[in-house]
Amino acid sequence: MQIPDVRALLARGDHVEAARLLREAGALREAADVLAQIWRHAEAVELALASERPEDAYKHAVASNDVRLVERTIDSLASKPDAARRAADLAEVRGRIADAASLRRAAGELPEAAALYEKAGELGL
Repeated sequence: MQIPDVRALLARGDHVEAARLLREAGALREAADVLAQIWRHAEAVELALASERPEDAYKHAVASNDVRLVERTIDSLASKPDAARRAADLAEVRGRIADAASLRRAAGELPEAAALYEKAGELGL
């Protein structure tokens, strides 16, 4: 995959064009990161989910401070158990225990999810 040189676009603040070029080149993760820099988190989530590192979508959703976007992202990761597991690790590090529980459940790690739900003070599974 040929990734375009977008440094000049970023230097002049044209993040949207940089993200478009990255997306067209198939560099979805990089495009998502660029969009997140300009607070276009919902778009960043969609691109990250389609990228080689879908767990990055969780990071972008959390940065949005949009509870519904976080919930939708966790639901989307249910079809990608390995990514859900990696996102759960991130959630735990950030102290987002309820999210970690939901992500562990999405990853099929039910005993771990139950323990986290209990730790979060929520009714589990």
